[in-house]
Amino acid sequence: MIHINTTPLAFYDTLDRQSHRLGYAYGGVYSLICSITKLLPFQIIIDSSFPSVTAVILRDIHGASVRNMTSHFSATELKRISYGTYDALVYLGATAVSPALAEGLYYLEIQTATANLYSEVFNAVRSIQAAEVVGITYWDNQDFIFQHTEGRLSYADNYRNKLYLCTKLAKPDYKIEEVVEDRDGFKFVEKQIQKKVFKFSFLATEYMCDVASIIGMHDNIIITHNNRVYAVYDILFTPTWTDDGFLANVDAEFTTDAVIKKIGRLFPKHNLGDFNTDFNTDFNVI
Repeated sequence: MIHINTTPLAFYDTLDRQSHRLGYAYGGVYSLICSITKLLPFQIIIDSSFPSVTAVILRDIHGASVRNMTSHFSATELKRISYGTYDALVYLGATAVSPALAEGLYYLEIQTATANLYSEVFNAVRSIQAAEVVGITYWDNQDFIFQHTEGRLSYADNYRNKLYLCTKLAKPDYKIEEVVEDRDGFKFVEKQIQKKVFKFSFLATEYMCDVASIIGMHDNIIITHNNRVYAVYDILFTPTWTDDGFLANVDAEFTTDAVIKKIGRLFPKHNLGDFNTDFNTDFNVI
């Protein structure tokens, strides 16, 4: 397994790598939100020699078995795709969990004959309030292949990464970029671009910072908040670690299709009324 997380629901080969079990976390549990009826999609990169999955168990945060979910994670739901020297376990998250989970903190244990995989803790909630959560859905138009290590994210079968953050969009900023030329003391505008920049902030663990670092590299990014949908042109995440080192405060900003471009700008002749016109300074610019 590679040591950077690539989908919002992270998986590890040992339990002690879960974020709340790390020494500097002091037991603090990060709230990775999902619905009680829909688990988050995920992908796990494994060695081609990794044994076949025999069972999937849902456990509460204390490790107690809550439900055997092997039937839900059937071969059609948890697909294994071979890429030669490595494989990927891909869960689309398209099928609803039935019966629905009780609200609470859980993790998944994927069992094999000789080794297990453990997910991060996730918080199953009854309702994901549109006004209180920023949702991010992102995917590529083709497989997302890692160039310097073996691995990829498969975007076959309409796979979509989904992430829900406890935050709200702030009031937008407006930025203007100009290409100008100065002539005889006057500014001639050749091009203007106005961008409406949306911002939000959230707390994140290291595995969430891993995810945020590659969201902007994807071809398609959709953000939802307060029943509005934003098609993202570009997005930037800037993490700043807090003093305890467990959580980072992440500032995010993104632009959408609310971008206006204007080529050139017309300067009309001066209208001096009854005053005489100074033809030395009178001009038209196109």
